[in-house]
Amino acid sequence: MVILTDLKGNKRDLPDNIQAAQGARVMVTRDLDIEDGIVNGTFGTIANIVTTTQYGPTTVKQIGLELDNPTAGQKFRRKIQALTVVHHNAERLPTHIEDLKSHHELRLADVLCITETHLSGSFVSPKFQLEGYDMFVCNRHVSYANRVDMATKDGGGVAVYCRSSLQAETRRYFRNVTDLNFQS
Repeated sequence: MVILTDLKGNKRDLPDNIQAAQGARVMVTRDLDIEDGIVNGTFGTIANIVTTTQYGPTTVKQIGLELDNPTAGQKFRRKIQALTVVHHNAERLPTHIEDLKSHHELRLADVLCITETHLSGSFVSPKFQLEGYDMFVCNRHVSYANRVDMATKDGGGVAVYCRSSLQAETRRYFRNVTDLNFQS
Protein backbone atom coordinates (compact mmCIF):
# COMPACT_ATOMS: atom_id res chain seq x y z
CA MET A 1 0.00 0.00 0.00
CA VAL A 2 1.17 3.53 -0.77
CA ILE A 3 0.06 6.59 1.15
CA LEU A 4 0.04 9.76 -0.90
CA THR A 5 1.00 12.75 1.25
CA ASP A 6 1.97 16.39 0.94
CA LEU A 7 -0.57 17.06 -1.80
CA LYS A 8 -2.37 20.27 -0.92
CA GLY A 9 -5.54 21.33 -2.69
CA ASN A 10 -8.31 23.79 -2.12
CA LYS A 11 -11.51 23.01 -0.22
CA ARG A 12 -13.35 21.72 -3.32
CA ASP A 13 -10.66 19.16 -4.24
CA LEU A 14 -10.27 15.61 -2.98
CA PRO A 15 -8.57 15.00 0.39
CA ASP A 16 -4.89 15.92 0.71
CA ASN A 17 -3.98 12.32 1.69
CA ILE A 18 -5.27 9.08 0.22
CA GLN A 19 -4.31 5.45 0.54
CA ALA A 20 -3.79 3.46 -2.65
CA ALA A 21 -2.86 -0.16 -3.30
CA GLN A 22 -2.37 -2.38 -6.31
CA GLY A 23 -5.68 -4.13 -7.02
CA ALA A 24 -7.84 -1.35 -5.54
CA ARG A 25 -10.97 -0.39 -7.47
CA VAL A 26 -11.05 3.23 -8.61
CA MET A 27 -13.25 5.59 -10.58
CA VAL A 28 -12.18 8.52 -12.76
CA THR A 29 -13.93 11.63 -11.39
CA ARG A 30 -13.08 14.11 -14.17
CA ASP A 31 -13.27 14.09 -17.94
CA LEU A 32 -9.57 13.65 -18.79
CA ASP A 33 -9.93 12.76 -22.48
CA ILE A 34 -13.46 12.43 -23.79
CA GLU A 35 -12.36 11.24 -27.24
CA ASP A 36 -10.25 8.47 -25.65
CA GLY A 37 -12.99 7.41 -23.22
CA ILE A 38 -11.20 8.46 -20.02
CA VAL A 39 -14.18 10.28 -18.54
CA ASN A 40 -15.98 10.88 -15.26
CA GLY A 41 -17.48 7.59 -14.12
CA THR A 42 -14.96 5.27 -15.84
CA PHE A 43 -14.11 2.38 -13.52
CA GLY A 44 -10.88 0.41 -13.29
CA THR A 45 -8.34 -1.25 -11.05
CA ILE A 46 -4.93 0.01 -9.96
CA ALA A 47 -2.54 -2.24 -11.86
CA ASN A 48 0.77 -0.63 -10.93
CA ILE A 49 2.16 2.08 -8.67
CA VAL A 50 5.51 3.59 -9.65
CA THR A 51 7.35 5.32 -6.82
CA THR A 52 10.56 7.30 -6.58
CA THR A 53 12.86 8.14 -3.68
CA GLN A 54 15.21 10.34 -5.66
CA TYR A 55 14.77 13.52 -3.60
CA GLY A 56 13.94 12.53 -0.02
CA PRO A 57 10.86 10.55 0.98
CA THR A 58 9.22 8.00 -1.29
CA THR A 59 6.65 9.64 -3.54
CA VAL A 60 4.27 8.34 -6.16
CA LYS A 61 5.40 9.09 -9.70
CA GLN A 62 2.67 7.27 -11.64
CA ILE A 63 -0.38 5.12 -11.03
CA GLY A 64 -1.22 2.64 -13.78
CA LEU A 65 -4.87 1.73 -14.25
CA GLU A 66 -6.51 -1.19 -15.97
CA LEU A 67 -9.84 0.23 -17.08
CA ASP A 68 -12.96 -1.93 -17.18
CA ASN A 69 -13.79 -0.68 -20.68
CA PRO A 70 -11.05 -2.20 -22.89
CA THR A 71 -11.47 0.52 -25.54
CA ALA A 72 -11.01 3.39 -23.07
CA GLY A 73 -7.48 4.81 -22.98
CA GLN A 74 -6.24 3.23 -26.23
CA LYS A 75 -4.89 6.53 -27.55
CA PHE A 76 -3.10 7.17 -24.25
CA ARG A 77 -1.59 3.64 -24.16
CA ARG A 78 -0.10 4.14 -27.62
CA LYS A 79 1.83 7.16 -26.28
CA ILE A 80 3.48 5.15 -23.49
CA GLN A 81 6.46 3.02 -24.43
CA ALA A 82 7.83 0.66 -21.83
CA LEU A 83 11.32 -0.74 -22.27
CA THR A 84 12.32 -4.30 -21.58
CA VAL A 85 15.82 -4.39 -20.09
CA VAL A 86 17.61 -7.71 -19.58
CA HIS A 87 20.93 -8.39 -17.83
CA HIS A 88 22.96 -11.48 -18.69
CA ASN A 89 26.40 -12.60 -17.49
CA ALA A 90 27.97 -14.08 -20.63
CA GLU A 91 31.19 -15.43 -19.07
CA ARG A 92 33.03 -14.93 -22.39
CA LEU A 93 30.96 -13.43 -25.17
CA PRO A 94 33.19 -14.91 -27.90
CA THR A 95 32.24 -18.39 -26.67
CA HIS A 96 28.53 -17.64 -26.34
CA ILE A 97 27.69 -15.17 -29.12
CA GLU A 98 25.87 -17.80 -31.21
CA ASP A 99 23.85 -18.84 -28.14
CA LEU A 100 22.93 -15.20 -27.61
CA LYS A 101 21.92 -14.74 -31.25
CA SER A 102 19.60 -17.75 -31.14
CA HIS A 103 18.09 -17.18 -27.67
CA HIS A 104 14.62 -15.93 -28.57
CA GLU A 105 13.73 -14.66 -25.08
CA LEU A 106 16.88 -12.58 -24.72
CA ARG A 107 16.26 -11.13 -28.17
CA LEU A 108 12.86 -9.79 -26.99
CA ALA A 109 14.72 -7.20 -24.90
CA ASP A 110 14.82 -3.58 -25.98
CA VAL A 111 18.07 -3.17 -24.04
CA LEU A 112 20.33 -6.18 -23.43
CA CYS A 113 23.13 -5.64 -20.89
CA ILE A 114 25.92 -8.22 -21.09
CA THR A 115 28.57 -8.46 -18.36
CA GLU A 116 31.83 -10.44 -18.32
CA THR A 117 32.23 -10.17 -22.09
CA HIS A 118 35.99 -10.86 -21.85
CA LEU A 119 36.50 -8.75 -25.00
CA SER A 120 39.76 -6.87 -25.41
CA GLY A 121 41.19 -4.19 -27.64
CA SER A 122 39.47 -1.17 -29.14
CA PHE A 123 38.02 -2.90 -32.20
CA VAL A 124 34.90 -5.05 -31.86
CA SER A 125 34.45 -7.65 -34.58
CA PRO A 126 31.19 -7.50 -36.59
CA LYS A 127 30.50 -11.09 -35.51
CA PHE A 128 29.48 -9.67 -32.10
CA GLN A 129 26.79 -7.45 -33.60
CA LEU A 130 23.14 -8.46 -33.19
CA GLU A 131 20.79 -7.72 -36.06
CA GLY A 132 18.44 -4.89 -35.16
CA TYR A 133 20.59 -3.64 -32.27
CA ASP A 134 23.29 -1.01 -31.78
CA MET A 135 26.20 -2.27 -29.67
CA PHE A 136 28.07 -0.24 -27.06
CA VAL A 137 31.08 -1.78 -25.30
CA CYS A 138 33.49 -0.95 -22.53
CA ASN A 139 36.28 -3.47 -22.23
CA ARG A 140 38.31 -4.06 -19.09
CA HIS A 141 41.41 -2.24 -20.32
CA VAL A 142 39.35 0.92 -20.93
CA SER A 143 37.71 0.84 -17.49
CA TYR A 144 41.07 0.46 -15.77
CA ALA A 145 43.13 2.73 -18.04
CA ASN A 146 44.76 4.35 -15.00
CA ARG A 147 45.46 1.00 -13.28
CA VAL A 148 47.74 -1.15 -15.44
CA ASP A 149 47.69 -3.98 -12.88
CA MET A 150 43.90 -4.26 -13.22
CA ALA A 151 43.73 -3.51 -16.95
CA THR A 152 45.86 -6.52 -17.87
CA LYS A 153 43.86 -9.09 -15.90
CA ASP A 154 41.55 -11.50 -17.69
CA GLY A 155 37.79 -11.12 -17.64
CA GLY A 156 35.54 -8.13 -17.20
CA GLY A 157 34.01 -5.96 -19.86
CA VAL A 158 30.45 -5.01 -20.63
CA ALA A 159 28.36 -4.73 -23.77
CA VAL A 160 24.99 -3.03 -24.10
CA TYR A 161 22.79 -3.84 -27.06
CA CYS A 162 20.06 -1.26 -27.69
CA ARG A 163 17.33 -1.82 -30.22
CA SER A 164 18.24 0.36 -33.22
CA SER A 165 14.85 2.08 -33.14
CA LEU A 166 15.75 3.59 -29.73
CA GLN A 167 18.43 5.81 -31.27
CA ALA A 168 20.75 5.38 -28.27
CA GLU A 169 24.12 7.06 -28.06
CA THR A 170 27.20 6.75 -25.90
CA ARG A 171 27.45 9.07 -22.91
CA ARG A 172 30.55 9.18 -20.74
CA TYR A 173 29.69 10.62 -17.35
CA PHE A 174 32.32 8.71 -15.40
CA ARG A 175 35.89 8.75 -16.60
CA ASN A 176 38.69 6.69 -15.06
CA VAL A 177 36.41 5.00 -12.52
CA THR A 178 37.93 1.83 -11.16
CA ASP A 179 35.73 0.97 -8.18
CA LEU A 180 32.39 2.21 -6.93
CA ASN A 181 31.38 1.62 -3.32
CA PHE A 182 27.75 2.02 -2.27
CA GLN A 183 26.88 2.44 1.38
CA SER A 184 23.47 2.74 2.92
